[in-house]
Amino acid sequence: MEARFRRGQKKSPEEANQMLQMQAWQEEVERARQGQRDAESKLSSLEAEVQKMRVEMAAMKRDAEHYSRQVFQRRKMLRIDGLCKKMGYKDAKLLMLYGGRSSINRYLQWKSGKVWSKSFSAGDDSCNSCSELEDLYLILMQHATTWVIQVKKLQQQLQEETDLHLALASAVEHCGSPSSSSPGKLPDKAQELLDSIAVLEITVAKLQQALHQGPC
Repeated sequence: MEARFRRGQKKSPEEANQMLQMQAWQEEVERARQGQRDAESKLSSLEAEVQKMRVEMAAMKRDAEHYSRQVFQRRKMLRIDGLCKKMGYKDAKLLMLYGGRSSINRYLQWKSGKVWSKSFSAGDDSCNSCSELEDLYLILMQHATTWVIQVKKLQQQLQEETDLHLALASAVEHCGSPSSSSPGKLPDKAQELLDSIAVLEITVAKLQQALHQGPC
């Protein structure tokens, strides 16, 4: 009995040491697991920060592109405004009455000698660059504006010549009477005016035709 009791006493310290060692291992494992959880949490936070930065960078890129488009449109409008002033227009909106996407499309067809696809009118980028499209647009607007101004001036001149012709025709009829002292001078002047009016009518017709068909 005593020997068995002593063996039990000897075994108890060994078991106690084993229990302590097991407990230390469990604590170490728990610390390792806690460290893993902390690392995963930090990694998740970093991923969230990276995603947030990506969203912010995408927003900044969109803002930059929007600002770039605004600057591009502003520069184009400034150039068109300058062209308007040179051509006698005070407002660039007047040019839009004679231009637009369809007019640009017709000009591009004339310029290249090819039939452009309908995707251009739908907004597809058929030009090599925005600057090329801008230059073509300004060229078209310059031609259209020049023609419109010339047509208006010729129409005004034609109206003035017509009014003068009517007045001279009346004077010729009056001077053709027997009481007229020089019946031959005014008919010659009237004939010159008629010839001038005919030339103006032909010029106006050609300019109007060119304005509807594109630059030539």
